[in-house]
Amino acid sequence: MTFKTVPPYRICDFTITEILQGEFIDLLRHALHVIGPASIDLRCNKNRTMKKILLVDDDEAAVYITKRLFKKAAIEADMLIARHGQEALDIVRIACQQEECPELILLDIHMPVMNGFEFLEHLQASVNLSTAPIKIVLLSSSTHYLDIARAKQYPVFDYIEKPLTIEKLSKYL
Repeated sequence: MTFKTVPPYRICDFTITEILQGEFIDLLRHALHVIGPASIDLRCNKNRTMKKILLVDDDEAAVYITKRLFKKAAIEADMLIARHGQEALDIVRIACQQEECPELILLDIHMPVMNGFEFLEHLQASVNLSTAPIKIVLLSSSTHYLDIARAKQYPVFDYIEKPLTIEKLSKYL
């Protein structure tokens, strides 16, 4: 029997990156024989909703890297992008009015127009963050102790240093 390596495939929430085709087919046949076809459900859950994520960052490279990271990790998300805090605040207000608040906000601190801390102040005034199911993660290249101390004054889930990695991201999804 020859085995052929096939490219990545997406089946529901599972990503099969390298699979030996013949071995997989043999395994499936064996499973069907042993437990019967009625016991195997290969249907995807069509009622599953994608995670709603708001990425707030003015750095084009950081936005690109974050999008690539989600794609590489096979994370299905409805990702909205805001280039500064004011734009993010408008997006959150509209989304929450439609009862579609983002589940996760990845928020840069240092941005033009309205920085991340100003965004948090305005957001606290307009949305009850203690009851809203929003996780806010501050992303920053700054490791300055004043930024970290200031972040602790807000109801943020975490403060992480850029660049974002799959390991760092997995804690929040």
